[in-house]
Amino acid sequence: MIKKILTVFAIAASALSANTEVFAQRSMPMFSQSGQKPSTRQLSDMANYDVKFYHIDLSVTNTSTTLAGSTTIKMQSKVASLSLIVLQLTSQLAVSAVVVNQQAATFSRSGDELRITPNTPIAQNEYATVKVTYSGTPTGLEGIQSTRDNSWSQTILWTLSESYHAYEWFPVKQDLTDKADSAYVWLTVPSTLTAASNGLLKKVTDMGNSKKRFEWQTYYPIDYYLLSMTVGNYTQYNNSASIDGTTMPIQHFVYSTAGCLESNKTAIDATPGMVELYSQLFVPYPFKNEKYGHVMAPIGGGMEHQTLTTLSSFGYTLIAHELAHQWFGDYVTCANWQDIWVNEGFASYLEYIYLENNNQTVAASNWMTEARQYALQEPNGSVYIPITEINSESRIFSYTLSYKKGAVIIHMLRKEIDNDEKFYGSLRLFLNTFGHSTATGMDVLNTINTYTGKDYTWFFDQWYYGKGYPTVSSTYKYANDTVALTLKQTASNVATPFFRMSMDVRFTTNGVVTDTTLVWTANNQEFKVKTGGAPTTIVLDPQNELLIKRNGAPVDINENTRLSQVRVFPNPAKDDFIVEVNPTMVGAALVIHDLSGRIAYRTTLGKERQEISTSNWIKGIYLGTITHERVATNFKMVKE
Repeated sequence: MIKKILTVFAIAASALSANTEVFAQRSMPMFSQSGQKPSTRQLSDMANYDVKFYHIDLSVTNTSTTLAGSTTIKMQSKVASLSLIVLQLTSQLAVSAVVVNQQAATFSRSGDELRITPNTPIAQNEYATVKVTYSGTPTGLEGIQSTRDNSWSQTILWTLSESYHAYEWFPVKQDLTDKADSAYVWLTVPSTLTAASNGLLKKVTDMGNSKKRFEWQTYYPIDYYLLSMTVGNYTQYNNSASIDGTTMPIQHFVYSTAGCLESNKTAIDATPGMVELYSQLFVPYPFKNEKYGHVMAPIGGGMEHQTLTTLSSFGYTLIAHELAHQWFGDYVTCANWQDIWVNEGFASYLEYIYLENNNQTVAASNWMTEARQYALQEPNGSVYIPITEINSESRIFSYTLSYKKGAVIIHMLRKEIDNDEKFYGSLRLFLNTFGHSTATGMDVLNTINTYTGKDYTWFFDQWYYGKGYPTVSSTYKYANDTVALTLKQTASNVATPFFRMSMDVRFTTNGVVTDTTLVWTANNQEFKVKTGGAPTTIVLDPQNELLIKRNGAPVDINENTRLSQVRVFPNPAKDDFIVEVNPTMVGAALVIHDLSGRIAYRTTLGKERQEISTSNWIKGIYLGTITHERVATNFKMVKE
C-alpha cells in the first residue's frame, strides 16, 4: 500500500535523471486517526468464533458515502456455547435489524461495538449465519470516502480499510489472523455507473428504477481489510497474463473521461509482464482462477485490494508495488501490524526487482540509493514495530522504516545469502508454507534458515528487530604488498551496538582495481589483503549496498605527519580546487577518484601549487591520493 500520499521528488538528482518516467512521482503516507483497533475485551470476545464468509450487499452511489443494505457473516463457534457475538461497526451507521440463523436476535450498541445475542447459543464447531441490516452516511472517516479527481473531472466512491477502517462501512471482525474463506460484494448503483470489487463479476442484475446490481464473488481466503468497493464512471480495458499455461484476465477500470485510457495505456500494458515476472520468480499468481486488475480512484497512491488494486495513477513502480502485494500482503498477510514488513518491505523491494529484471540497471541502482537515503533518516528506528507504537498508523506505515529500510535490509539479506537460487528458493518456500494465511518476520527468518541451512538470526536481531545503523570508519597500514585494514563502527543507537556484515572493499593499485569481500564480525577488526602495491584508493562498499554512513575515506595511520605537508582549499569548492604540497613532495603522483572508483583527475605534481578545474565534475565527495616514494597521503574533497 502506498496510502494517502504527498507527491515529493527523489532525493538524489541522479535518480531523477536516470529514468524520469519511473521516478517522477514519489509517495509519502499520511494518515487520519479514524481507525479503531478492537479493544482487548473485543478481541477476546471475537476470538470465540471463526469468520468463514462475508456477503456485503449495499446500495450506494459515487457522489456521497450514503449506504443502505446488509452484511451477512457466516461464522463457526470455537467455544462450547457461543451466546454473545461481538462485531465492530461505526456508530455513524444505524442498525435496524439483526438475524441469526434466520431468527431475529437482540442486539445493543456501544460506540463502535455491536453486541448480538442469539436466541439459541451456538455449540462448538457449529455454524451461525448473522445478517446485519444497516444504513447511514459515514463522514470524516478514512475507510469510506466520496471524492473528486479534478484532473479527470470524476467523482468516485471508494473504500480503504487498512489498517482498522473496515468497520467504517461494514460490520466486521478486524483480526488479521482470521481470514474469511470467501466473500461476496454486491453493489446496487445507478445504471450509468460501474461498481468494481474483489474476485469475479458473476452477474449484473437489473434492479429497476434505473438501478443495477454488480455481483462480485471471490472464493479465495481474504483478510478483512482487503475487501473493497469502488463506484464511478469507468471505461473497462482488459488484457491478460499467461500463468502456467492459464490465460488470466487483467481488468482495468479507467475513468471514462476522454484521453484517460490513452494517457495511461502504455503503463497499463506493462502489467501482464509484471504478473508473469513475479509468477516466475516466486510462485504463480495466487488468484489466477479469478483475476487481477486496477480501478482508478483519487486515493493519492495505491491500495492492494485482493485481485483488484485501487490506485490514483499508473506509475510503473506504483503498479509493481501494489501488484507485489498480491504475493506479499494478500496471499501471505502479516500476522500482526508489528510485522508489516512482511507486506510493505517486500512489496517495496519487488519494485527494485522489477527494475532489475526489466533491463533498467541504472534505475534500479538509483532506486536502492534513494531507499537507503530515506532509511538513514531514522538513526533510532527499527523495521519491526514496537508494541508501544502498534496503535499509530503513521508508525506502522512509516515510509522510511517499514517501506524503505524494510526493502534495504532484504537487499542486504540477499547479499549475505549470496546465492539467488537460495534467496528466491527461500521466498518460494515461505509463500508455499504460509499462502492464504498469515506470517510474521520470525516466520521469514525460520524459512530462510531451513532452506539455506544457515542461521541468520544475527541478521534479524540487528537489522529487523535492532535500531538504526552504523557509521563506519577505517585506517590502514601498508607494508610488503599487504594492506592491513582496520574497520571500526559507531552505532546510531545503543540498542544495537554492533552490526555484523559482509562488506565489499575496492582497492585500486597502479590503476588495477581489485574487489574483495570482508566478513566483519567484530569492532576494530583487522583484515590483511594482498594488493601487490601501495593502494591509491580504498573504497568501502563501492556498490553502495549496505545501510551505513561513512566517516571519511580510509586513512593511512602512518601519514599523520605527512598530512601537514598537503593543503587542499577551498574545500568544499564550487569551481576550482588548489592543492599545495611541501617542496619535498614535488614529483608525486596525484589521483582523484569519485566514490565509485572512477578517476576524475590524474597528474604528476610538477610544482608545489596545483590548480584543479572541476567544471566537468558532478557534485559530490571525491577521494584524493598523493603517492610519493611508495607512501600514500589521502584526503577528501567536496564539490558543491
